Amino acid sequence: MKSPAHPNSRESGGLSLGRHVQHAVDPCPNCGGKLEARADDTDNVLAHRMNEYREKSFPVTDFYGRRGILARVDADREVAVVFDDLSRLISE
Repeated sequence: MKSPAHPNSRESGGLSLGRHVQHAVDPCPNCGGKLEARADDTDNVLAHRMNEYREKSFPVTDFYGRRGILARVDADREVAVVFDDLSRLISE
C-alpha cells in the first residue's frame, strides 16, 4: 500500500504521512491539496525505515537519558505551546 503525502504539507503547518488517508485520490487533510506517493512508499519500506529509526535513535536517547541531559517535549500539541516549551528548555 502506498502512503500518499502532500508535497507542501510542511508549509501548511504539518506533515501528512498518509496512513489516515483511505485512497490515493483523497485530498490532503491539512490543506486539501493533491497527495503524491513516492515509488518506495510501501508497507515493507516503511517498516524498514521505522526499524532503522528505532535501532539508531533509541541508543542516542538512552545515552543522554542516563546522563540526565535529555529533555523530552510532547510535540503533539499546538505549535505555540511546543515552541514555548522548547524555548524554555534552551534558555535553562
